[in-house]
Amino acid sequence: MKRALYTPFLVCLLTLSACNDNSLPTSGQVEDRRALTLSFQPEGSISLQRTNNNPLKTENGDVTAIGVCITGENHTAYQGASTTRYTFNTNGTGYEGTSIPGNSPSPVTLYLTHVPATIQAFHPNTQVTEISGNNYTIPVTHIPAEQTFTVDTEATTGTSTLKCTGATDYLYGSANDATGDATTITANNPNSTPTIYMHHALAKVVFTIKCDANRVVDNENDYVKSIKLSSSSGSPFLIAGDGTGGTAAGTMQINNGTLALTSTTSELTFKPKAESDTQLIAAYSDPASTPNGIVACGLVAPLSTAPGNDITITVTLGKKGNDATYDRQYSATATAFNVQWKKGMCYTYNLTLGSTLSTTADAVTWTTITSPSMIEANERGIKNATDLTNFISAWETNGGLKKKAGSDTEYDYTPYEAYGWYDKNNGGKFTIKLTSSFAITSTTDSWIPIGTENNPLTIPFDGQGWSVALELKAGDTGEGGAMTIGNQKYSGFIGYTQADIMNLSVVTNPKGVSAENNKIESTHAIYAGGLAGYVEGDIINCSVDLCGTSIINANTSANDATMYLGGLVGYCKGNIYNSAVYTTTFSGHTASIHYTQATAGSCVGGLAGKIEGGTVEGGGTVQNCYTHIGALGNVPSTSSATSINAGWVIGDVTTSGNTFTGNYYIAGTPANCTPNGPTTGITSKDDFTDLCNLLNAVASQNTKWALWGEKLSNGVIEKVVLKR
Repeated sequence: MKRALYTPFLVCLLTLSACNDNSLPTSGQVEDRRALTLSFQPEGSISLQRTNNNPLKTENGDVTAIGVCITGENHTAYQGASTTRYTFNTNGTGYEGTSIPGNSPSPVTLYLTHVPATIQAFHPNTQVTEISGNNYTIPVTHIPAEQTFTVDTEATTGTSTLKCTGATDYLYGSANDATGDATTITANNPNSTPTIYMHHALAKVVFTIKCDANRVVDNENDYVKSIKLSSSSGSPFLIAGDGTGGTAAGTMQINNGTLALTSTTSELTFKPKAESDTQLIAAYSDPASTPNGIVACGLVAPLSTAPGNDITITVTLGKKGNDATYDRQYSATATAFNVQWKKGMCYTYNLTLGSTLSTTADAVTWTTITSPSMIEANERGIKNATDLTNFISAWETNGGLKKKAGSDTEYDYTPYEAYGWYDKNNGGKFTIKLTSSFAITSTTDSWIPIGTENNPLTIPFDGQGWSVALELKAGDTGEGGAMTIGNQKYSGFIGYTQADIMNLSVVTNPKGVSAENNKIESTHAIYAGGLAGYVEGDIINCSVDLCGTSIINANTSANDATMYLGGLVGYCKGNIYNSAVYTTTFSGHTASIHYTQATAGSCVGGLAGKIEGGTVEGGGTVQNCYTHIGALGNVPSTSSATSINAGWVIGDVTTSGNTFTGNYYIAGTPANCTPNGPTTGITSKDDFTDLCNLLNAVASQNTKWALWGEKLSNGVIEKVVLKR
């Protein structure tokens, strides 16, 4: 996509037909192209004036004056002239022949002979210093490390653009319009019609931000409050101070725009100048809703070399104005920023917020924005065990999800936005997301579930096909690995949730600790499962891989409360779609799902202890699920086998209203129980042939569901697992 941002200034010296005609040429210049006029007289002469009543424009606004140096032979004042320093006023007062800008205008005419005159033009119109021969410099005072931008609205058309007003737009003249060119400008008699092109000595950076297809815009809290570029390894960015007191922090050579700056910084920040300049990020379907699609911009000094690969971009979003209550930051480090900035070029960074922060980096002239291929870097979401621990801590510390101040219906997701995003494919709901697979390892053998009795999880949890591995803490010689979930009414990776769980794989004992007593044991739990204890929502496209590990709910007395235990979930008051629980045998030991001291009436199932349903009155749906469990039941038995409700898929159900279709199991060994769960829509299998196809037939119809793959052992399908 191309958008016109800026057209290089054009200053033309043209010949008029009448010797003494000082009238202005007719209009017809294109966009910002301006001409200085040459009046040809005997012996030749030039007098400079604007071409029409439209002023020259820079990022800082209208140009009222352009500095000009004109020299002749030996780089001295031209024949018949007393100075080399002139000022061209764009307000119609003419051409000043003075060495001190700001003095009262004194219109002059410079007569040309056959001797070439060398012309150098520059902006801003300030004092010049001759450094050698015909080389002049002007002071550079205002390229700050923290810049602002403003919204500029064209009075006649109403078109709005973002302008980089936080730094001075330094310009130099050339005889050629190619970006970055520095061809010497000359004129003589009769060749007295040079064209002066005003070029930018700085580079420009612009930023656009839109949501990805899965995220919706928060119209109150998704305003861009700042964008920062930073380097952790050094100071790759050149700056020239903030212009305080006019102190020079460098110079610009006016014949070629070369900057000599004395200061560097490791951070550059771009912010709106006023609240009214703050831009809202764009929706996925409307990326150009902001002026030119841009949310931030700035002017930067050219770099002598490309910076390293450690450049990080940090975007701060929040509410307009000074309210920082809902501010949050999103960062990414990517090679997209390893670009050498060059004068006169525009570097566009198109950012996309979602599960990743996508950026584009390309060098184009200031007149064009292009869209090169995207480069991805991790952004928000839970990517490791530390992130998960921090989320659980934040959830418990904040007491779960709270309503916004002054609202009875809207909730404040701000404390948790580092761990997910607003998911368009989930109705715009905020959703916790995994962004990679990781293991939970610790020197302890305990685990505190996500969502407790006092603070149940109320935000959907989407694993995006990634897995969480519960690495068991190995015991003494001869003992297996173990993880204990103690004194929790709701036990599992997730304890108690009132929202959906999707695309999540939980793997126990991923390193295959080979011993008979591998276990994840809950004590005093009422609801326990490999994925979750109690779910008041749907479980969609999830799996639990036991890897030879038993899931045990330990009870101290058979007279305690009724319990619910399942390989996936203990108790589901919702629906379960496209999910699986399976085990792998290690050293002859096949894992089981069982109680110790089960209370009469308790339920145990390979998939779920009990399914009640939520969206279907009186029951729930279990569709396209499978289990492969080595053993199931109650060990040791303290009651008759018939006192436990057991099933290879579902242990128990409500009496009516349930729907079971396309479910399969490979049976193991009952342990002091007689599996008697529902059989309609649940079929026994001997192996996993065609099971992967059955699961993917459903998953492939849902673009945000992870797909499944087969794991082979000696040519035999050992299990069917979620794949990333």
